[in-house]
Amino acid sequence: MERYNTYDVKEIEQHLNEWAAPYLKIVEQYPDLPQITVVLDQMAAEAAYGVSESSAKGREVFNFEKEDHILSIHKSLLNRTLEDRVSENINLILPKFYKPHEHQESILKYLEDKVGYRLGRGVAGICLFCNRPGYKWIVHAHSYPYRFHVPLHSEKSNYFFWENEETCEFFHMKPAHGYLVRTDIPHSTFNASQELRVNLVLDVI
Repeated sequence: MERYNTYDVKEIEQHLNEWAAPYLKIVEQYPDLPQITVVLDQMAAEAAYGVSESSAKGREVFNFEKEDHILSIHKSLLNRTLEDRVSENINLILPKFYKPHEHQESILKYLEDKVGYRLGRGVAGICLFCNRPGYKWIVHAHSYPYRFHVPLHSEKSNYFFWENEETCEFFHMKPAHGYLVRTDIPHSTFNASQELRVNLVLDVI
């Protein structure tokens, strides 16, 4: 396939926003954090919580328990300045009492029928990537070929891009659409807008 395929998902846009709404209220509690990943998959959340006393890729993880969620931060990043942290995925929010949205399975089934792959049952499962204005991921590549993105809040100056030594290819992901994107080649995202960028991201099997 090309570097990405596009799908019209306007039919379930309202359900997608309802699904994300309670988690975005949690994100609002941390206005100084440049990037927050919200885990919406129970197995992935439990796995991430289980590394609190060990190490994740060589870095200790500290979990701060709140009333309805857990904020998990890598120890090596606790004392970094905002400028130092802005290019890294540093925070993970986990719901303590996970309750699937009532339409969650029907949403996944709808998207799977569109794409032709099983979705949301992989390395990270189902996540909301919340990038604040000015946030840029480091350029990286995955061992798996695809991920499926559904933008929920996305301004025209939010970009997904692929980069190599010679070229850099940018494109904008529009709400009410889904995007099957290549992730096994170096890529990144950049929020050049003044608003929060929120993408629902599902692993592809």
